[in-house]
Amino acid sequence: MLIDTQLQNEYTKETKAPFTDSLTGLLNYGFFNISLDREVKRCARSGESFTLALIDLDGSGYPDGLKGEEISTVVRIMAVVDIYDALVTDRPYRKGLAIEKAFQILRKDGANGKLDKDIVEQLIEQVG
Repeated sequence: MLIDTQLQNEYTKETKAPFTDSLTGLLNYGFFNISLDREVKRCARSGESFTLALIDLDGSGYPDGLKGEEISTVVRIMAVVDIYDALVTDRPYRKGLAIEKAFQILRKDGANGKLDKDIVEQLIEQVG
């Protein structure tokens, strides 16, 4: 299962609903804000850096060189969702990409170790 047990338990506790193995539940606005807030506070307590900018699973874009599973599930999900949104959303300087083109880019980044490929595939399954 992609999503770790702790995150599942947090979801059930906060939403009072059973967890389904999909990003749909994780993208629930209230739950995700709670999870993100907890991650920011956890980083502050431990002295770790926290950012959602330029996060790469291989550690090249993350402060402190964290890699793979060292980067929390919440942050790895946010990285995929943020990039997807940036790709498909219209900007003043360009039109958003077609969903299929965005999926190709995300899959390439997953295959190259820049993003969590399991999370990429779950997003594609939910959106596509």
